[in-house]
Amino acid sequence: MRWHRLLLPTLPLLAPLAGCGVNNPTYFAPPMGAIETGQGDAGAEIASVVTLPFREPFQKEQDRLDESSDALGFREPWLRRDQVALSIQYTITNLDKQRGKAQVFVDGANEFTTYDRAALQAAAQAAAMNNEDVVVLPLIQSIPVEVGPGETVRGDIREDDFAEAELDLDAIGRWMAPPAAVLINASEVNPVGLERVPSTVVVPAMFQVTVSLAAQRHMRLDFLVRVRDARERLLDMAHASAAYTPRPKDYMPPAPMAP
Repeated sequence: MRWHRLLLPTLPLLAPLAGCGVNNPTYFAPPMGAIETGQGDAGAEIASVVTLPFREPFQKEQDRLDESSDALGFREPWLRRDQVALSIQYTITNLDKQRGKAQVFVDGANEFTTYDRAALQAAAQAAAMNNEDVVVLPLIQSIPVEVGPGETVRGDIREDDFAEAELDLDAIGRWMAPPAAVLINASEVNPVGLERVPSTVVVPAMFQVTVSLAAQRHMRLDFLVRVRDARERLLDMAHASAAYTPRPKDYMPPAPMAP
């Protein structure tokens, strides 16, 4: 199982900062602010979705994409992993009077595929025999951490974590890779499950990030999505209504064949 970045005590996150480009990243806060698990909801999980406002391709850019896609034999993404780098900075605060465990999960969407873990979990549970529990793996998960009463801890989901998750998402969505294989194994160590991914593939970047907090106690998650945009395609929030709006397909595993 891949785990990502141990949490450490620190101060709460600062407010979002503006910026652009590779060396001057842009930070995006969740649209509804911090998220909290309910009081007394042991094992509760709550999620927040951040959609990043990239601009549409200009006509000349779209024409080049179409030509490149024809040459490759499959679609080249507008938002590429090698041009867009994502990471997350977050804090977890225990609002309860008792110590409890917490964990952060990250899912999301590129322009071809949406990985909706809640929908996948519901579908898997409905198909399960004998009401057995089914676990659907996230694209990224942090190491579980214990948080004391009133304590705040900090964590990071790094750019290399996202780079791996973006490869996994594309492999699962477009190339029928088995999720359990690619999500458990780091591709640079064990590329199992990636056999169908073309060597010429251009891995798409995520344009939508779903961040979830699972906690045993009443806890709050504050986070910022950090974007380094090599082509400076991000729009400012005043123009976000004109953002690129792809319609990715929801990933659903193929139905098992009848015996």
